[in-house]
Amino acid sequence: MAENKKEIIERLIEVRMDTGMLSKDFAMKAGIDPKNYSSIESGKRPIGDRVMNDICRAFNINAVWLKTGKGEKHVAPALSGDMQGDSISMPREVFDQITRLTETVLSQQRTIEKLAELQKGGAAAAKGVVQKAALG
Repeated sequence: MAENKKEIIERLIEVRMDTGMLSKDFAMKAGIDPKNYSSIESGKRPIGDRVMNDICRAFNINAVWLKTGKGEKHVAPALSGDMQGDSISMPREVFDQITRLTETVLSQQRTIEKLAELQKGGAAAAKGVVQKAALG
């Protein structure tokens, strides 16, 4: 879990570096207290879902990518809401619902992967029993 936290922080710093902003300005644009953001980036404070959502919304970042490193870094503008100048807006309720659905899908994917591993292990064990029975 600590490794995942470190990877999220690395992706968070990557996003900030892409913007060319200082952490204070980056945090302010996302609507986050700069001191809290600094603590998150340094690993002293965990990044909560709300902060993650605010960053994703403010900088057009794919929440799945930020959390897992999978998928595209940026959300396609046509799918992310109304364009307003240089920024993209989406009602918080919609963004939060998308985030919850994404988390559900990722959880289901992990469950499927674990079941597939167990199934492979069970098949290998059954094959060993059959081989022992044939020899014995």
